[in-house]
Amino acid sequence: MQNQEISSKTMSWKSVFGNSIGLILRPLLDQDVTDSMWNNMKIIRLLAAVWLLASIVFGTAYRAKLTTFRSIPIVEKLPETFQELSESEYKIVLHTVGGLLLASFDSSSNPIFKTIRKKLVLEKNLQKCLGNALEDKTACISMDSSTVYEGLKNFSSVDGNSVLHMSKDTFFSILGGAAIKKNSPLYGNFARVVRILLDVGIVKRLLELELLRARLSGRLWAKTIVEQEKWRKSKCEGPEGLNTKDIYAVLLVTSIAWLISLGVFLTEFFLLSNFFYGITSHIRIIGSINA
Repeated sequence: MQNQEISSKTMSWKSVFGNSIGLILRPLLDQDVTDSMWNNMKIIRLLAAVWLLASIVFGTAYRAKLTTFRSIPIVEKLPETFQELSESEYKIVLHTVGGLLLASFDSSSNPIFKTIRKKLVLEKNLQKCLGNALEDKTACISMDSSTVYEGLKNFSSVDGNSVLHMSKDTFFSILGGAAIKKNSPLYGNFARVVRILLDVGIVKRLLELELLRARLSGRLWAKTIVEQEKWRKSKCEGPEGLNTKDIYAVLLVTSIAWLISLGVFLTEFFLLSNFFYGITSHIRIIGSINA
């Protein structure tokens, strides 16, 4: 018994710890041993190795996707051209003005406009058409001048910023003008006055003043509708930062993997320690008897 106590004290903790680590790493390195004393632990080591590998792979993939999405959010690109609009899944509302726009889509041979024509939803009220454009994945097609006017008047924030995103693409251009009765004696003077107004920029200035009036009217309208303004602000808020609640799943999976790994390590550590303790004591006792 004295030799047995001495052998247990002279055991190296470094060797025991190294053998225990080896029992955990050998299944991963495909360097397992076939001794019968470890057969009952193969299932445990296999389960621990598979669970640890799965937790690392899925945890890393989940964190990478979540961190990228939360820190650098992928903002959906709005279609700015008719081609992008035809390729998107947007609902397209057309503001019909006497059937001119609808007839243009019907008579067009362009495959882009033919695709858009199949998605068109007709709307006679311009404000309703622009209101539909505020919904998710919805676009409104209308005349440029009237759309800008109504957008600044009824769909602008208190800061004068319009919540509508205007496209720079043009379907076709219509030259505006004024007409008087045929063979009127006032035609020459009228045309001369209109030409002067256009050349000196008075018409452009009047248009800017009218748009400014519409913008100021839109600000006043926005201030009186508190609920709609709150809704707009909630829609325009930026993405939130990364919170602890967003990584609960990763922490849970990682914690379970750590617990299983720690349990397997402690189990094999103590089993291996007792095994080497019994083998060493048995050899020391036999050696002392033979001596």
